[in-house]
Amino acid sequence: MVDSVCLLLYGKSFGLVAVAFAVAAALWTAVGSVMMKNHRKAWRAINALIAFALALIVIKITLTSREKGDYGLSLIPFDSFIRSKQEPEALRSFFFNMVLFFPLGLTCPYAFGYSPKRAVPVAMAVLTVFSVIVEICQFAFGLGLCETDDVIANALGAALGACIWLLSERISSALKPCGKRSEP
Repeated sequence: MVDSVCLLLYGKSFGLVAVAFAVAAALWTAVGSVMMKNHRKAWRAINALIAFALALIVIKITLTSREKGDYGLSLIPFDSFIRSKQEPEALRSFFFNMVLFFPLGLTCPYAFGYSPKRAVPVAMAVLTVFSVIVEICQFAFGLGLCETDDVIANALGAALGACIWLLSERISSALKPCGKRSEP
């Protein structure tokens, strides 16, 4: 099923996928704002489970669903943009690496339960390290190209998700009655 969804998304235009993720992020923000107001602990637990499931999906897509074969190393930052002149698929790959980590950036800060000032940096650090580990595994096990661009794109996707999370936190705080403080 994961492979089918990936193929379905990968075959769509950038614009359509971006709009779909914007709508999903808006819905997540609305649901999150309400849940954080009324059911903070349950919402954190739900997000922790979703983040764990998403991490497993990333591992399936990037490691376990691939066969050993061509592999290499590309340590040039933003090489995808340079290669895109001859290889337009390079930009598509960069974009979909962002899409891959966007939901993790959205769910991890909820799951960690820190204050907004700490949650985003912690989530970004954890997700960037996770991305680096995935790339190292791809190289070590001969499962594909280990690229700096993949780590950059994954981190950007996670950052976008974390920004949406931060927006949700701000909305949630604005919905709270005056004088009441919630747990961090």
